[in-house]
Amino acid sequence: MITPQIRLIFIFQQFYGIINSAMAEIKRETDFIPEEFWNELLPICHKYLGSKGEAILNETLEILGKDRNNVTFGDLTDIYNALISKLIYLDKRADFRMELYDLRRKYMVPPEAIEYKPSKLELFFNRLFAKRSSTILIVAIIIAIGIGLYYGLRPKSSSGVISGKYDVVLWSGIYSKNMEKTISEIIEKFNEQYRPYKSRLDLLPGSGDPMAEMGTQMKIMAVFAAGEPPDIIYGTQNPIYINAPYLLKIPKEQIMQLHYFPQILNQITSDGEHFYCYPAMITPKFILIANRTLIEGLGYNPQKIQEVGIDWDSFIDLANKLKLVSPYPVLISLRGGSLFDIFWMLMVNNGVGKAIGDNRFLWDETKIEETLKFFDKLVKSGIINPTLLGSKLSTNIDIFNEGKAGILIGNYLDYKMIDNAKKVKSIILPFPNNQGSKISSLWEIYGYFCFRQRDNYNPDKAQMTLLLAKTLAQNSNWVLDIGGLPASRNIWDNLNLNKEENHSFLYNYVENAVPTDNDPLFTQIAFEAINPQLENIVTGKVDTRQALEAIKDRLDKILSQSRR
Repeated sequence: MITPQIRLIFIFQQFYGIINSAMAEIKRETDFIPEEFWNELLPICHKYLGSKGEAILNETLEILGKDRNNVTFGDLTDIYNALISKLIYLDKRADFRMELYDLRRKYMVPPEAIEYKPSKLELFFNRLFAKRSSTILIVAIIIAIGIGLYYGLRPKSSSGVISGKYDVVLWSGIYSKNMEKTISEIIEKFNEQYRPYKSRLDLLPGSGDPMAEMGTQMKIMAVFAAGEPPDIIYGTQNPIYINAPYLLKIPKEQIMQLHYFPQILNQITSDGEHFYCYPAMITPKFILIANRTLIEGLGYNPQKIQEVGIDWDSFIDLANKLKLVSPYPVLISLRGGSLFDIFWMLMVNNGVGKAIGDNRFLWDETKIEETLKFFDKLVKSGIINPTLLGSKLSTNIDIFNEGKAGILIGNYLDYKMIDNAKKVKSIILPFPNNQGSKISSLWEIYGYFCFRQRDNYNPDKAQMTLLLAKTLAQNSNWVLDIGGLPASRNIWDNLNLNKEENHSFLYNYVENAVPTDNDPLFTQIAFEAINPQLENIVTGKVDTRQALEAIKDRLDKILSQSRR
């Protein structure tokens, strides 16, 4: 168990390290990466990406148009994100990210440290830590302070918390001002209604900042390891949570009354009788964001496309016509997905369902070959542009906002950013499909995941935790502001969704959306066998025949290992 004293020692150690780091040579984002950095990066890549770690790093640099001689510290975020996306085992992602950014901090002082001026108290501790003979005194002071803080700040039995000991604590790593305001208001009303029970919201850093998100992941992993998770976490569906002993099972009758989409419920249950979260929102990983003026100028009716859809062949025809009026007919943003996600959509359009069943790989070679050929057709049509693929998201959005692009393949948050810019008239189109009434969009689920407090979770607290999660899910009016759509049909009228022409049509496709596989075997196949060959097709390194052979070879090795 991590005691308050140990935590405080750790905090002081971190604090001391920050002070000393300010004395190091300051590196800025425009400075080039030194050779010794690469010597330390390679072992980390081999540790998490296996024997192909160096090859993956070199391919990443090549796709980004870089080599080791011209990479700056400002390029590391794009490089790191690309490396992390290659990780096979999702439960190692937080550790991989942590080591990558630890290495970056070793060579580059954070900008906030440049302006940092230590106080007199901090200078005192700095001198104190510099004297080895003072170690015993330092530890004694820290322990004394820790004991004082622990007994001075611990919850009092008269404060109205459950069992006189616990609050119901909600953590959220997805942030917006509207979200904070709305959830805080809901919690205030909840606390008033269910006195003496008490709950609170703790916002975790994130909002797309890699450094902040890394800190959030470290904090979550630390509290799990210590056996002290919060009562509720708001975030994406995560196999680490579902397969771990932390989650509370939610009885079927408690969740069915909220009228969620069946496909949404299928992804948060293992036995059909118990569920693992109250889904608060769903987000399409990919949508088509169209420049309305350009589309209508070519004679297309965007509203009609929303009603009846568009197939892939028609979409390619549209892209070819856009080439006549736009230098970049179609752009792609990979923030919400990967090239494999597009391949996955094409596979579903090609009459293929789930990839893994009973620990067996179900996709047959013929379907994979057919889909590879169609994927290659998209590339050769210029829809997937290799020169823009590795550019920063802001660059793609700027090109769209300047009216130089007709369509951006992105996610709902991309649309919100474009729509807020108000530079062009944008509208969402359904993702192309070849089956008429069905769509193959990938949907991510965000929900309120409820946790146990070790093995002695108070039954009253468990009930109140579920009740708070349910209350939050029933009042998820804020989700549109952070790039999502409500997961329950119960609140459609509250949000006037039928009046919002740009996104209400998306709900028509949720019922028939094919849920994504979250089996670890599928993840390994996707990112180790198929995705590298898709990138090779995009960059022109292989043709479809060579890509298929490489996929089959790697697939055989993965499946033979999984059968052992």
